[in-house]
This record gives sequence, C-alpha cells and structure tokens, in this order.
Amino acid sequence: MNDRESFTMAANSAELAHQIAELEASLAQPLPEAVRILIEQQLAALREQRTTLLTIGPGAQIGDMTMGDIAGQNIDKRTEGNVNLSTDAHIDGIAVGLNLGTIIYGRDPNEDERRCLAWYLARLAGKLSRLPLRGLEERLDHGDGVALERVYVDMAVGGGFITEFDERDPDYVSYFENEDTSQPVKQVYHPDWALPSKALYGHYVSVLVNNQARQEANVLGRDSLVSEFVAQHLNAVILGDPGSGKSTFLRHFTWALACRGLDQFSATTELFGWNSERRVLPMILPLRTLSRRIATDGAHPATVFSTLRDEMHACCMHQVDDLLSAALANGSALVLLDGLDEVPLEVQPGQSASRRETLQAVREFVQLHAHAQVVLTCRIRAFDDSSREFLGWPVKTLAPFTLGQVRHFVRAWYQELVGKAQITPAQAEQLSAALIDAIVNSPKLRTMAETPLLLTMMALVLFNKGELPRDRPQLYERILELLLGQWDQVREGQSLAEAVGLRDWGSDRIQPLLDRLSYEAHQRGMSQDGRGRVARGDL
Repeated sequence: MNDRESFTMAANSAELAHQIAELEASLAQPLPEAVRILIEQQLAALREQRTTLLTIGPGAQIGDMTMGDIAGQNIDKRTEGNVNLSTDAHIDGIAVGLNLGTIIYGRDPNEDERRCLAWYLARLAGKLSRLPLRGLEERLDHGDGVALERVYVDMAVGGGFITEFDERDPDYVSYFENEDTSQPVKQVYHPDWALPSKALYGHYVSVLVNNQARQEANVLGRDSLVSEFVAQHLNAVILGDPGSGKSTFLRHFTWALACRGLDQFSATTELFGWNSERRVLPMILPLRTLSRRIATDGAHPATVFSTLRDEMHACCMHQVDDLLSAALANGSALVLLDGLDEVPLEVQPGQSASRRETLQAVREFVQLHAHAQVVLTCRIRAFDDSSREFLGWPVKTLAPFTLGQVRHFVRAWYQELVGKAQITPAQAEQLSAALIDAIVNSPKLRTMAETPLLLTMMALVLFNKGELPRDRPQLYERILELLLGQWDQVREGQSLAEAVGLRDWGSDRIQPLLDRLSYEAHQRGMSQDGRGRVARGDL
C-alpha cells in the first residue's frame, strides 16, 4: 500500500469513526422511537463499512476494482436515491451544497457545514425518490422501487384560471384547429391531451382596454399549478380529497428542492412557476408526528423546532441545529407540514395533541420565524371555517385529474414497469391503450380516474389481473382483493389474519367483516371531519 492509499483509507476510516461517535452520542439522548430505529440502522451500516475498510487489503477485489483503486481514485460513493454522493460530499468530483450553504449562512459555509448540508439533502432526496407502494404492490416496492420523478404528473389547483391570450392577440386563432375559433383548441393544447401547464381552455371575460373602459372578450387560459401557488405565498394551505395527491405533491416537491440544493438541475427537478435557480432548504414533517411530540412537550414553537430538528437529524448524522436556525432566520427554509387531518380532533392524553393545539403550535412557530415559508396540507372536510379563520393563510384545493393528466400518468406508469423488467415495451403499449380506452369510454371510470390514488389502483389491477372491470362496484371489489392480498408480504411475512390473532382465517372470511364494519361506520353517522365512527369494542 503506497502512502497516498494509506492516507486516503485512514482519512475515510477517521471520518467513519467520527460519524459513528456522533450517532452513538445521539442514541444517548431522548428520541422518538422512529428516529431511534433509523439511527440504529445507520449506525449498524457505518460500523460494517468501517470494519470492511479496516480489514480489507489494497489488493482485494471489489467488483472490477481493488480497494487500492477505490482509495486512490475516491470512487467510493454513497447512492442516495438518484443522487450519488461521495464520502467527502462531492458529486462527480465537485463539492456540492456551496450555493445553498451561502444562501443559508450568508457567507461561504465551512467544510463541516457544507458536508452536513449535502448529506442531509442527499439522504432526504433518497428517502423521497420512490413512490410509496408498500401495502399496494409489494413486487414494485422492492429494490429501487418505482421512481417518483418518472411517474409524477404536475397537479393544478381549482379556481386559479390564468389568462394567456385574448381574441385581440394576432396569434389567438393559431391555437385552434384549422385556425377557426369555432373549433376546439389543437390537441397539443387540449385539456384531454395536455398537462395543466400547457392545457388551454376558453372563457368569456371582462377585460380592461387602454387602462380605461372594460369590454367583454374571449380569452384562452390555463389552470394555476400547485407549485405556482406555493411559490407565490409565504404561508399556504393545500386541500384535497382522500387520494387526491397531497402527500405525493409534497414528496416530489421536497425531492426536487433537495436535488436543486445539491445543484442537480434537470428536467425532472423543474418546478413550474419557480425561478429556475431558486434554492431553499426543504423540510417535510408529518403533523401526526408533531402532535405526538406536543402531547409530551407542550404546544410551543420550541416543540415544533425540536421535532423538525429530529426529522432532519434522521437524514443526517451531524448536528443540524445551526443549519436549521440559520435557514429559519433568513427565510431560506421551506417547511412542509403534511396531513392535518391525521391529527385527532380531541386530545389523547400522553399520545396526541388535539388538532387545534397542533395548529396553535404551528401558528406561534410561524409568528416567531416570520421569514420562513410554511405549507400545510389537509383533507377538505377536516379544514373547517374555524381552521381557516384561525390560520388566516391562503387556501387552494387540488383540482381533479384531467384526461390529459390521466394519459400522461398511465403511459409513464407502464413505461416505468418496463424499466423495472416487469413487462415488455409491447405489453406497456397494450396496457396503456387498454386502460386509457376504458377510462375514455366510461363516464364512471373517468370519474374514478380523476383521483390519482384510484387511477394508480386501476393501473395495478390491470397489471395484476390482465383485465379491468367496466362495472365500478366490481372494480372496487378487485381493488379490495388486491389490497388484502398484499398483507402476506407487508408485516415481515405476517398476514392480516395473523396480525389480528386468527391464523386460520383467509381474506374470504375477513372481507365480510370489513364490509360490515364499513357499513356500520357510515350507518352510525359521521364525525365532525367526515370520518365514519366505529366503537372500539365493536372493532
């Protein structure tokens, strides 16, 4: 082993030892159970990596390279989703995180600050790069999983019409078939074929002429995208029905911002309505996690800060307090709070704060960190008038999927299955055509496809069964069969029957009970936020 190899391996070993020591120190502190488990997993992986580094010689083979090759060329890279970050926080030999670090700290970050930021962003991107399919389709959730960036479809918000052209524009007629305004807009701009950022539709509106008189005019415009809505407001609320894509938007949005913070700009990290070079520090926090913390620590801004810090620390082995404090202070932080509807309405002593207490802590946190950008998601029925008045933030609701969005998603979905070697390109074309035709030709199926989760389930049913029932009740039955069938693989091989202590029961015996419970939940009336109620004893 030459001096350079010895120095590099020793440096790598020292860095690993430093990271292991920090993790061990973290485990000595009170931590949420989920964070503790994640840190223990990271610690085990680092210990194994250091053991390998200390015991393997420079001539030993790793694939087609020796350990000496790796040490000498600094090829040893951690793969965090689609971001390849070297052990010294470089990508393709270039130090990343400098630009965002300068924005956060107001100066050039030192090397430890840069590495901490880069490791956090890379691990966050890796954590969010996959479309969560656990419990929906286990075969597609293994390995690298389904890449969210390749199947994600831009989403619009309702009531956000943006005028692009009016009839006085000389190019106005060029957007219509045969340049005839009595004809539909061209297919490339039609909502049944195009994504919302490009889909145009007509309105008859009042427009200002010469800054004086108003007159009626025909205009072409498009829907506002949810990314535009977020970009335009310091604080915002995004509402949506169950399965409408609220959490998926936040995951993709956060993933894209994490990649941009690492200076990894591409077509998939573009965010419509955002400055192409804008960088912020993204943080995503499930509000149910915050509500549990508030139940023990109180509804204070400090509780929100400490919960955010722990979520960030789960993605980074270094201390993140200074990073978080600096970003919150100068407005370079973007905090994404997901799922207010998952917080109970009433206090559950020692387990969860109430929804109002959680909102109170969020509002006080925002007042304290007035420059930080904060976005919150919730189901429509769970965000009542009192919540709107209490926060006072701009609110928009996710628009249902258009047929154009459906077409783009379906084709992207089956192409991703080709990439995962689940189907052939010919099968992808066949399945895409079959699903789109079924949706176009059935008003009931088209209504179902307006909900992204149901559209995904329809694609999975067709993938698994080879056919799609045209009758909606039968389709729901197939979806339920598919979901129940996944239980054998979800809980480390434990079936749903085993989970409830009935080992000899199959889904054919469990499903009628689920049917009955669902019926009784609706029969007994809804809770304040629209959920059905079932007594614990009956369950």
